[in-house]
Amino acid sequence: MPGELLLKALSLEKDVISKSESGISWTSDRVTYPAELKGQLLPDDVYHKSGTVLRIYKEGGWGGLFHGDDILFTVHGEFRPYEVLVEDESGDPSSWVTPVLADVYVTYDSAASGGKATLSKVDIHVTALDTVRPPSENPRIRFVCQGSYEPAPSGHIRFEFVIEVDQQAGVSLVENRSSVDAVVTDNSPNGVQLTVAD
Repeated sequence: MPGELLLKALSLEKDVISKSESGISWTSDRVTYPAELKGQLLPDDVYHKSGTVLRIYKEGGWGGLFHGDDILFTVHGEFRPYEVLVEDESGDPSSWVTPVLADVYVTYDSAASGGKATLSKVDIHVTALDTVRPPSENPRIRFVCQGSYEPAPSGHIRFEFVIEVDQQAGVSLVENRSSVDAVVTDNSPNGVQLTVAD
């Protein structure tokens, strides 16, 4: 039966994505599941997918004197979901298409972001946890997103939360550890929104 499919190991590279752009800086680990695909040619039936991890949103302040922020961070990777090609009583493992989550990482999405006030700053670190979440037919990988947001004209908000990425590149909030100054909303499967009142 498909329940006999076993979870495999995860390949993890620390801080492989590191960049700074216009007051926004970020680092991200890169992970591949299963680990044996790291550095190998990926199967032909994987597809590049992306999804929203974090949207930071703040209305413009002081009667329009300061622009608001609409900043997006996105997960990218090569994905193949679990599938049973032929269902028969034997539960033949050769009929199973096993899940792939390859080269999964988070980056700032300047093209999809709606703009940022000149003086606003964001610093975020996306750290992968080293275990894959069951079940084996729907493995999920987790990242801790930790950082700070300094909205214009003033303020300093620290945030930390755990997200989970599934085999469809869907992103869900698992745990919110942020300060009370930030409203963190779970928009599963479309990530998390961090909203700051003016």
